[in-house]
Amino acid sequence: RKYSIYCTYTAVPVAPTVVTYPATDITVSGAALNGTLSSLGDYSPVLVFFEYREIEGSWVETGRITMAAPGDYVATVSGLAPDTAFEFRAAAVYDSYRTYGATKTFTTTTVPITPPTVVTYPATDITISGATLNGTLSSLGGYPSVSAFFEYREIEGSWVETGRITMTAPGDYVATVSGLAPDTAFEFRAATEHDSYRTYGATKTFTTTLRPLV
Repeated sequence: RKYSIYCTYTAVPVAPTVVTYPATDITVSGAALNGTLSSLGDYSPVLVFFEYREIEGSWVETGRITMAAPGDYVATVSGLAPDTAFEFRAAAVYDSYRTYGATKTFTTTTVPITPPTVVTYPATDITISGATLNGTLSSLGGYPSVSAFFEYREIEGSWVETGRITMTAPGDYVATVSGLAPDTAFEFRAATEHDSYRTYGATKTFTTTLRPLV
């Protein structure tokens, strides 16, 4: 007796594929997530989206987009913490299953800090060889303290820096300079330094007095 065996096969549907591209338009609190639906597989349409999170945090899903043909798609996320690393991945859902692109990362930018501001006032107590330089720290900006000082020089000469004063609140400050040449024009400006950056007030001038005739 001969027996015949019949086998039936069910073709496994081909899943859609997505690709994750680098994030763009990164700001202090958001970014644009970029991806592409490179193939629908055996499904049409499919729902595409992104998942993102702080590193090792819980995944958050963006809004879903229905796509019936391959192509790029973008999602803008906002309300993120500044200066923080995030990871994200392109995703598609089909028949209750999900497929993902590679996971990529981005870091939101740092909150910009308002710089301090200084104002240069006219020099006083001008003598044959010195003067008092006057200025004010009008605002600390976003810093708890700054170094305030002056820069001065003969016109078109090299800048010389006075001693620095640490200031934790707005207010006036002065510096006395000496050893200057008589009957000579000088320029000076109030200055502050913060995080290795400097801000300046307007440049003003004064002229030392003549040497008295004997």
